[in-house]
Amino acid sequence: MKNLKHIIIAMSIFIAGCTNKKLDAEKATELIKNLNHYPKNLEYEIFCGDPVHAKRMLDAGFEEKGFVSIVKVQETKDIGKPFIVFKDASKPFFLPTSLEDRKHKIQKVKIGDEVFDRIIDLTISSEGKSAIATYITIWNTNIFAVLAPWKKRTYEYKAYFLLIENEWKIVDRKDFEILELKHLLH
Repeated sequence: MKNLKHIIIAMSIFIAGCTNKKLDAEKATELIKNLNHYPKNLEYEIFCGDPVHAKRMLDAGFEEKGFVSIVKVQETKDIGKPFIVFKDASKPFFLPTSLEDRKHKIQKVKIGDEVFDRIIDLTISSEGKSAIATYITIWNTNIFAVLAPWKKRTYEYKAYFLLIENEWKIVDRKDFEILELKHLLH
């Protein structure tokens, strides 16, 4: 019976020790990755019926590289047909495109992946019940990324954490600020 008491006490201490209320970079990283589903696809919509998109693809060398055929001149009978026709080399970059988008001659393509890089700052409140993490993601891009207007390849974000029922949760910034304000008023 004494052994059973010792085992129960030891297990209680072990379990209590495992419930760490302090947020560290490893736990914050795990929560951020789970919430944002990193790595995630970066997508771009190509409007195949738009002559401006066709010109951009032509200027970027997609026809030369064998990804598309570009219709440079349309006759009256061809009005409504796409200017951009994708070749087999483009298919690995295709993303699911809705019927509605296809009806409007839109093709979604993957321009890369956004991956979590690291937390560069983790500030925990003096009470230890809230925290702000600043983190960086990196865009690993492919050939189609030249079409997108975004040229940066690293991005900085903030995640707002609250300790709720002994568990760290990511919350919206406005919820974070409201709860912090309530805490200051009490």
